[in-house]
Amino acid sequence: MKLPIEKGWRADLAWYLALIIAVGVAFGLGQGTRAGVVAGTGMLAFTALLALGRARFDALRVAGGAGDERNRFLYARALAVSGGVLGLVVTGWFLVSVARGATDPVLMVLVILFSVTFLASAAVAARNG
Repeated sequence: MKLPIEKGWRADLAWYLALIIAVGVAFGLGQGTRAGVVAGTGMLAFTALLALGRARFDALRVAGGAGDERNRFLYARALAVSGGVLGLVVTGWFLVSVARGATDPVLMVLVILFSVTFLASAAVAARNG
């Protein structure tokens, strides 16, 4: 049986397989073998959903980021929205920790990282069009 996976997705599949292994190993080291197997299996299921579902569901094709120009454009828009939401949530969470008098240094690093990468990517986008 041949899987309905287009050529553009096959290259991405290698990255997803590496991520499955990384997730399984990280959880296995930090939380135990069972957690590693569960986390790796969950990531494998997510990868299978993307790989097999993209032939039937436009949203999964866009989430995969591969394909034609339309899919890549919509992927970039979806990623921008999710990145913006994540940036706002982390910034808000950080400000709540500051207001409580218990500044979270990890959240501070994430806010700074988000701010710097956002400004740098805006500069690159403005320069390159």
